[in-house]
Amino acid sequence: MTTGDWIAQNFEPERETVPNVSVSRRPFYFLVFAAVVLLVVVMSVFYIKVIRAGQQAANPGGHEESAVTESSDAPSTSPRSDDSSELSSTRAKLTSLVENPACSDPSSDAEVFISFAKASENAGESASATISDALSKVGASCDSEYAIDLRYRLINTDNPSELVTQAEKTSWITPASPAPDDAIEASEFTTPANNIRCIIADDNVSCSIYVYDYPSPDGCEGKTATYHVGSIGDVTADCNSELNTSVTLDYDTTIKHNGFACSISKSEGVTCWSEVSGHGFQLRRASDRTF
Repeated sequence: MTTGDWIAQNFEPERETVPNVSVSRRPFYFLVFAAVVLLVVVMSVFYIKVIRAGQQAANPGGHEESAVTESSDAPSTSPRSDDSSELSSTRAKLTSLVENPACSDPSSDAEVFISFAKASENAGESASATISDALSKVGASCDSEYAIDLRYRLINTDNPSELVTQAEKTSWITPASPAPDDAIEASEFTTPANNIRCIIADDNVSCSIYVYDYPSPDGCEGKTATYHVGSIGDVTADCNSELNTSVTLDYDTTIKHNGFACSISKSEGVTCWSEVSGHGFQLRRASDRTF
């Protein structure tokens, strides 16, 4: 062995052992994820800027519809607002009418009532109390002729039901011919002679006369004649019914009921009338009379 070999064998430096370390792939995955996110963002921006803009250009109404939806909470001129405004206006006109009634134009005044009733109906508010109060004030200020004409126009079935219901009542009309103070409350009677028999119903008073010497109503020759008068309207007569009652009242008696009155007289016969309109009839064996 030579000196060189010995030196090489004994003094050769040790080689450092390098550990086997594997390379991590996490940075690579992060880059891939970031690229995907970036791609999604770019596509979203592209859709909003390009494709959405094209859709709005093709259908501009869609944008307006969206705007209306988004701003639905903002104040607007809605039908309810219009109804409320109309109600306030018609209420003011009705108030003016009842505070200073002219009592001269029932046609024009009826339109004021009708307009208010319709506005209340459209606004979903009850008008009964206001209408009742207004009718009472008009009835207290105006004569029965005006009030009856006004009522006739208000009870048209085409009008709002609340208005019709209140106007149909006759209590708001100042009576044209009220019953005398000594009238008693009664709804039916027959005369002591039992020849004239009367019944007061809810909406009219009717009397049948069995024996009479005057010309009978048309078509009633030789038959019992029955006369009728309602709260409003003229007297009618027919022979289609015969009234009967067992309640006998003495002469010189006056009765009243439901806005009607009747007086019984030995010399003048029976006279019945509507307190509201003043229309009625007088019956006795010798003659009849309507007024």
